Amino acid sequence: MLKINFIFLCIAFFFSIFPGVFVSFNILAIVFFLTLILIYVKLKDIKIYKKDFFIISFFVYIIIQSLFLKNINSFLASFAILFYIFILLFFRNFPFDEKKIKTLVKLTSLSLTLFSTFALIHYFLIKESIIISLFGKKICEIKASLENTTGSPLQSILFHPTGGGVLIAILSSFLLIWLITHWDKENVKNRIFFLLSILIPYATIILTSSRSGFLAVFISIIVSIILSKKYKLFFIFLIFGLLFLLIPNDKIKETISKPFYSPNIEPRLLQNKLGIEFFKKNPLFGIGLMQFKEKYKNSRKDFPELPHYFFEDVEYLHNTYTALLTETGILGFLLFYIYLFLVLIEKIKSNFIEKNKDFQNSFALFMILWFLLDSLFNAHIYVVPIGIFLWIGIGLSENDI
Repeated sequence: MLKINFIFLCIAFFFSIFPGVFVSFNILAIVFFLTLILIYVKLKDIKIYKKDFFIISFFVYIIIQSLFLKNINSFLASFAILFYIFILLFFRNFPFDEKKIKTLVKLTSLSLTLFSTFALIHYFLIKESIIISLFGKKICEIKASLENTTGSPLQSILFHPTGGGVLIAILSSFLLIWLITHWDKENVKNRIFFLLSILIPYATIILTSSRSGFLAVFISIIVSIILSKKYKLFFIFLIFGLLFLLIPNDKIKETISKPFYSPNIEPRLLQNKLGIEFFKKNPLFGIGLMQFKEKYKNSRKDFPELPHYFFEDVEYLHNTYTALLTETGILGFLLFYIYLFLVLIEKIKSNFIEKNKDFQNSFALFMILWFLLDSLFNAHIYVVPIGIFLWIGIGLSENDI
């Protein structure tokens, strides 16, 4: 049964840039693991810590909140939090060892190299859409890039240019932190292989115009350099960074040259403004999970002078702090962030005081720092294929590997 679990995980990590596949096979691994626990293991043997009270209470709270609001969307959305909790417990309790982790790392590196190379070839050489047909009937169209007002970001096999860029950035950070923490244990061949599987995706990230992806890459490099004390790496990455900036990308250049005049800055400021107004109407309990979208859309009539793109396709408020305050109120906000900061304090203590700078603790620290900073501009907790990595990182760091 454990072998089946691990096979599902291997498939998930190899196809990790494909959100549907990654999430589905993680769910299968969890289901099989829960079945195994129910049959063979006593529940008291499952590692659950005191701090888990806050995140479990957060889930219970938003379930109760949705029932009081009588809102089916809030009720269903609350199960994404339950999924995160299961992911946390699974990666904390699954019997990993160094060999299993290295297998997942190698599969991820192979996957990133292959799929990033394909995306770059598609973008620079093929340039046209690839049509996949069956018996003469079109199944799907894979576009080389996505045309929009701020440039033409790479899309290819990614589910979304910027979202795909974030996924690749997290996965390449996963590899970078592994390589740095295992540098002395890897032979030259493996070092070169891992470096290529990190640098090729970096070029892809730039072309996706993913600023959250850029942030993830930057934080992972800083965390890796500080924890490993390999300060020469900073200059190596700086050189590569300058070379990568030669790749044409209007959106990134615009962000660097005019950080406060990007086309999506004003819409996101408006989202925050309206979010605070909604919050003030029910500060303790909030308006309900996933309710901002509808209320924001209905506010369109109050701003007839604004362009349509301010309100089109807004699925969530692009600031996790404001989003959770607005939708879950002060109570939900405190439950979630008390848990997260307790974990952050543990990881800082583990890495800097206890000097336990292993791969798992370093990756967890990176994920929490990136999540907290990225949350100022986005809300990836609402995007399950991206949000899942926060809980994988925390879970792995608490596993007895």
